[in-house]
Parts: sequence; structure tokens; C-alpha cells
Amino acid sequence: MNFFLKLFAVLLVVAAIFIASIPSILRSDWGREQLLSWINHRIPGKMEIRKVDLHWSGEQTIEGIVLQSLEGQPIIEVEKFFSEASLWKLLCKSTHLGFTEVKNLHATLITNDKGETNLQRALRINGRNAFPLPHSTITLSNVNGQLHLFQKNHPFSISIQGSTEQEGLPGQFQIDVVLGVFTADHWNNFSMADLHRQATIEAHITHFPVDLIDRLVALKNPHFYGFFHSLLGNELNLDIHQETNQEKLLFNLTTDSPLMRGSIEGKIENQIVSIASPSSFDFHLQPESINPYMQHLGKLTQPTNMHVAISHLSFPLTVVDSEQTIDPSLFAFQAALLFENTKIFSPIAGPISLDHFQIELKNNSMDQYDSLAKGKITLDPTQESYAVSLHSLWKIAPDKSIEAPSNHLTIENELFHIDSTFRLGSHHAFESTINFTYSNKNKQSSTLTASIEVLPEIKQQIPFSLQIHSLSPINLQGSLRNVVDANGKWNSWKEIGIEATANGSHLTPHILQGLFFLSDDQTDKVTALCGSSFDATIHCDMQGTTGSLQASLTGERTTAEIDAQIVKGVLQLNKPFTAQVRVDPFFAKTFFPSKIPLLSSIVEGENPMIVSISPEGFVIPLFPFKKDEIRITKGVLTLGKMHFHQEEELQSLLQLLKWEGEPFVPLWFTPIYFAIHDGKLSFQRVDILLANRYTLASWGTIDLIGDQADLFLGLTAQTLQTAFGVKKLNKEYVLQIPLRFTEGTVEIDKKKIGRKISSLVAQTNGGLGGKLLGEFLDLTLPRDDEEVPPPTTQPFPWENEFFPLSDESVDHPKKGKKKNKSDKSVEEQLLEFLNL
Repeated sequence: MNFFLKLFAVLLVVAAIFIASIPSILRSDWGREQLLSWINHRIPGKMEIRKVDLHWSGEQTIEGIVLQSLEGQPIIEVEKFFSEASLWKLLCKSTHLGFTEVKNLHATLITNDKGETNLQRALRINGRNAFPLPHSTITLSNVNGQLHLFQKNHPFSISIQGSTEQEGLPGQFQIDVVLGVFTADHWNNFSMADLHRQATIEAHITHFPVDLIDRLVALKNPHFYGFFHSLLGNELNLDIHQETNQEKLLFNLTTDSPLMRGSIEGKIENQIVSIASPSSFDFHLQPESINPYMQHLGKLTQPTNMHVAISHLSFPLTVVDSEQTIDPSLFAFQAALLFENTKIFSPIAGPISLDHFQIELKNNSMDQYDSLAKGKITLDPTQESYAVSLHSLWKIAPDKSIEAPSNHLTIENELFHIDSTFRLGSHHAFESTINFTYSNKNKQSSTLTASIEVLPEIKQQIPFSLQIHSLSPINLQGSLRNVVDANGKWNSWKEIGIEATANGSHLTPHILQGLFFLSDDQTDKVTALCGSSFDATIHCDMQGTTGSLQASLTGERTTAEIDAQIVKGVLQLNKPFTAQVRVDPFFAKTFFPSKIPLLSSIVEGENPMIVSISPEGFVIPLFPFKKDEIRITKGVLTLGKMHFHQEEELQSLLQLLKWEGEPFVPLWFTPIYFAIHDGKLSFQRVDILLANRYTLASWGTIDLIGDQADLFLGLTAQTLQTAFGVKKLNKEYVLQIPLRFTEGTVEIDKKKIGRKISSLVAQTNGGLGGKLLGEFLDLTLPRDDEEVPPPTTQPFPWENEFFPLSDESVDHPKKGKKKNKSDKSVEEQLLEFLNL
């Protein structure tokens, strides 16, 4: 044991001797060469130093410093760096440097087309630039600086001057600061008399390249590369002048740049630097400059002005002294940001406008803040406006996370009022209570109270819960995954995972209207589909845009269930989707488009309408939603037996068929087999029993994106015989009538249909001559008719309840009977019905 202790002691002594001798080694030519070799092996560029004179406890001198680019061109040249501070103080980043001097610094910073500077490439400083600056060349020349930082018996002073040039625009800067005769041990005896003996605060900066600031900031934090350029523009002009009296030192700062201008009147009194009167700055924000820093908050869509008013700002002079303990209570500020008319695209709400929107911020201590945001927000698509106010008390925790223990949010407009209090704890813990009052267009109002809780756990799992207490309770339980990355930054919504289950009982359309801000038309659709009360359950497990979805709905009108998966934003079915809906006039008018006028006149169905969709080939793109890429390969709509109003087309058809009966007409449908592809719905032949007497058929295509439909109406041989006495037709025969619906109007090829009807009547009712004439007319018709599709359902559902009339039982005009003036031929009746 003693041997190891002695060995450790020897090694410790050897290490101490080596460390103590490092400055001496570096002062030699060999040591300097070794230092340069070590540096140049770690950077792509090349460093040169003519002289190194370092001391652990003495002065430091480095001469002839040159940093060259990859092409061998000088980037930075410094004739001499000198400091009275010990090497130890420099390594510890102490501000007690005594006299320090930089002599004849020259620099040339060149930015290439990729936004990278020769300095970044020479030092191999990589990083994602949020706002790459354009190609440019910036030069610094004749830069000299002399600093007396807490030098014994010498005023604290800073003197820096030099010249700049950017793209042919020359600039100058001169900064002189002298703050009395206080030294490192002088703070406790500080007096204004000391300050006034030697006090100077003067600065004159013209055409200073702002891009130079950005390039230097990028060396430490590439993410903020271009940040100052986005706020100030390409140059900065700044002036600071002073004036003194017996009690305090006053100074005035004025700044002017292409995108910002403002001024501050400041003072130094009792070791405190503060503003003497309210100050303001005006910023002209450009979308292309600001948006890279807004990340997931949204995007500025047009240039806007931001007014910054600073009503209070103070901090102690001791901030410049690294060896002083600073009293946090001496830091204070209060400011307000005002946006008069600002347009933003929000990833959640879409395009919005901020009108006279103000954000006020003040600190209660070094780590506690008080903020208030208020103003009017308008959703641009709907022009709906909301008055918003958010008052928050928040603080920065020791681990740099933000906690907001007290928050009060109100949102209101003509229809609703939201009053919410919430708490944001460390690591994204969240609790909230919300009171929501909503009134619809009929002045019906309801109040909901909801409580939300989000509690973070390990492995980035964040459970949450929501309970809404009202006549229709809603419960939501779930958890979020991968909310933040390894660096604590929020991930985009496409990277976040969520597992959640929501249950609602006795829900009403009015409640959903308030919760999801539905329009009156959207609320009517919910009512028509679900009824006045319904239960719903939803479960999802998503990672980004991929996961599973199960949902069920049971209501007065509808029963539906879906089991699906979402793959990269595309919804696909695991099992057939089924839904049963009770159909009435309200449902028909709400959901059936004018392109299908018959269905919009439904009175009621004897049985619920049933929709069934096969998983095979089923695709609905959700993220993003693309209506023209929806695909349903196999779908079935079962209408069964329904009753319709005698309106327009249906009434005309019944008159043609000589049907007289009740105002409500029964129609019995075979199942409708349909498919959707490229934005068009096509359905196979559907057979219809009309008024328990006539059989019809229909098929065709409906354009769901454009306002048109190409349909066929088929009059069967049974109907032609029953209604018009057309005999001797093949029982499979169907007279096709092509109908094109465009923007609410019906188009028919009248000439073609007229010749087809004339041919049909001549062949069946005109004897031998008529038959020959009919065949001749038939030959002259173009052969571009679609082949009549066969029935999809056999036997027909009305097979046991409907018996077609025979030829002998049809009521035809008798021979020798006097013909009434109102009597018309079959041909005349058909042509009149078709408006030919």
C-alpha cells in the first residue's frame, strides 16, 4: 500500500512539474512549433505564430498571429496580443485582466454561395444555418483595442477603433468607455464623485456590417446564423453620447439600420445602470428573414412592423465583474411588443391576422416573469374574429426548463366565451380547467366545464387526460410519445406519437359545435347524420402519420363502426366498413347533391339505409387530404324500399306513366354497387320498382369534384308495355335515355333519342310497314350506345310481391273508340316527357 501511495505522489509531482513548465516550453521555438503542429492537425486551415511568451503568473504576449484559409489566403492577422492577466485568469475567463491590448487586427471574411464563411471552413465549425447569408466579402482593418479591466489604481476603460468595408461600403467604429476610478476592490466604496472624476461613455459607429456580427455568433451557435441580419438589415449605425450632473451620469443611445431604429436615454446612479425615460424601437420584419426562426410556431406571410416599448430596464454595474456576487433583485425590465396588422400562417389554424396585438413582459426576479398577451385574432378564410387575452406567471427552472405555475386565458366572440386557468409544470407537465359557454344562431346556449391533465413520465411518455362535464360527459385518456428530441427541442407533429381513447355518451350536435367551432352548416350535417343524441368511442395509436384507428358511433339515426390503419398519412381499412342510417327528408336534403335530384326528395325509408365498403383497394389520403385521390374499389349502398315526394323529375315521369295515386310514391331499389376513383363515383346498374307498378333501371358516373354527372335512365320492356302498350318487346329490352347533369341543368341528345323512340314505336306498333320503317331508322342511328348492363341482383327483392301485366291485361284504346283530343300517341308522350 505504501508503495502505491509513493508512486501516486511521484506521478502527481511529475504532473505538477510538467504543467508548471508548459509556458516555458511554449516560449521556445520547439515548443511553439509543437503547439502549431497540434493546432494545424485539428483544423483544415493553417495557423502561424511568430512569438509566444506565456506565464502562469505573469504577462502574456503573442505576436504575429495569422490564420489562413484552405486556399492559403489570410483570414485573420494580429500584430500583437498583450495582457497583464495571468495565464490562469485567461483560462478561467476572468474579467480581471488588467491592461490588455490588441494591436493592428486585420480580417477578411468571405461567404460562399452555400452561406459558409472561410472562417467556418478554416476552423471546421459545422452546423445548420437557419438563415444562410448571401455571398459577400467583409473586411476589418486597423482594429486596435486597449482595455483596462480592473487594473490597480487605473480607471475601468475600454477603447476600440477600426474600419470596415462590405461590398464597397466603408464604415468606421470608435468606442470609448471610462467609468470612474473604481478597481476590483473598490465597489464597496463607490461614489458618484469617483465616477465623475473620469467618466466617458462615447460611441460612434457608421455602416457597421451586421453580417459580421452574425458570422461571429455562428462560430458558437450556428442556429442563430443570420438572426441579427433578420432584425437589423445589412448595416448598423449607432451613436452614444453622455452628459453628467452631480448626482448621476446620463447617456443617450441612438441606433438606425434598414430594418430597425430607436433610442434609449440611460443613466448610471448608485452603481445601477437604468433607462431615464421610456424608450422605443421600431422593427420592420421581413418574412424571408424571420420565418427560419419561428420553426413550428407559424410563418409570417407578409412584411409587418413591430413596435417595442421599454418602460423599465436596470442592472448593476457589477455585471462586468466576474468575481463579484450579483444581487438578482437588482435586475429588472418591463417591455411591450405591439403588432398593428400582422398576417401569419399557423400550422393549426391556417392563415390568421393579428390586429393591435400586444405582448407585455416584465420580470419579478432573475428567473420569474410576468407576461400578458392580448388583442384580436381573425381567421382569414372565414373572417371570424376572436378577442384573446393570456396572462401568465412563469419562471426558468435550474435545469433551464420553463415552468408556468399560473396562467389565465380568455377567448371570446359573438358566439362563445372561453375562460381557462392552467399550470405548466417542469418537463411539460400540464393541468387546466376550462369553462366554455357557447350560443348558436338560435340563441341556444350551453356551458361546459373541462379538466385536462398531462403528466410526464420517463422515456418521453407524457400521459394526458380530459374530462368534460356537462349533460353529455366526455372522457379522453392517452399519452404522447417522442414530444421532444434529445436536446429538449419540440419535435414536429409528424414525429410525435399518440395513443388515446375518447368516449362520449349522450352527445349532441350543439355540444360538438361548441367544442370544434363547427359552422351552422356543419352542425346541420352532424344532426342529419347522427340525430339529436348519440354515443361515440374512438381509439387511435399513431406514430407521426402511421398507426391504427378504431371508432364506433351509435345514435338515433346512425350506427357505424370502422377498424382501419393509417400508413404514411393514408387511411386503409382492416375490416369492411359498415353503417346504418335512418333516412328522412332532412338527411336527403343535407347529403344528397342536386346532381341526384331523385334522392333529394326522399320522405322516409321503410328500413335504414346500409353502407358497406370493402377493405380491398380502399384508400383515403388524410395528410395531406386529397379528394381526387380517394379510392373505393367495392362499395354497396342498400336503400331498400323508400317513399318519395312527387317533385319535378319524378312527377314528370309519373305523369308520363299515367300513374295517379298518393302524393308519396314508393320506390324499391336493388343494392347499388359503386366505386370511387380519380374523383369520380361510378355505380353499376340499379333496378327500381316504381309505385309498385313500373320497373326502371339506372347507372352512370358522377364527378365528385366537378359539377356534373353522366347517367342513364332505362325504361324496361315491362314499363313500356304497361304504360304505353308497346308490345312484342324482348323482356330484357331497356330503352336507354342518356342524361348529363351540368351545374344543375339536364342535357339530352334530343335528336338521337327522338329517332330511337320513333324506331321503337314503328317496329312494335306499325305492322309490317312500320317494322320495315323502324328497322330502317334503327340502321341510320349511330352505334355508340353503351351496352345495357345486366341486373346486379337476381331475383329482384320484389319478385314475390310484384307480377307484371300480360299483353292482354294492358288497358289499350279500343278499335272504333273515339279518340279524345287529350289522347296522344306513345311517341308523342315519350317525346313530350323528354322535352323533344
